[in-house]
Amino acid sequence: MSGTVLIADRIATNRIVLRSMLGKLFDNYLMADSGLSAIDCLVDHAPDVAIVSGDFTDWEVSALLVRMRLMAPGMRVLCLVPNSLPARMVAFDAGSDDVMAQPVDHSLLIARVRRLLRTAGPVQAMASGLAEPSKSFEGLVPI
Repeated sequence: MSGTVLIADRIATNRIVLRSMLGKLFDNYLMADSGLSAIDCLVDHAPDVAIVSGDFTDWEVSALLVRMRLMAPGMRVLCLVPNSLPARMVAFDAGSDDVMAQPVDHSLLIARVRRLLRTAGPVQAMASGLAEPSKSFEGLVPI
């Protein structure tokens, strides 16, 4: 698959591990170590998918997700949170498309990212005019 992914995590090792897990799934990888750098990447590069993990020193994840949603409503967001129901609900309420508990399974991460990209496809295709116009049922003989 082609495209750009933004990986936002304050811990460098986590960013590197996530990138290695995704392998050659994307053409471009953007790395952000703070909420502000994630917003800068969002403005400058318009990624297709964002993977956001953990609280940052300058932003809470919920506030960052809300801001990202306002700035790029079509971008898909996967949030990695601790394995607790309240953390998952906060991420969904803030606008995350999908939430995964940490630690992340390699094959499950790839499957979730691919699903996010697939769900973005039909909306883009219809918006570009590839859908056929609907036909009227007037004049058709009932069977």
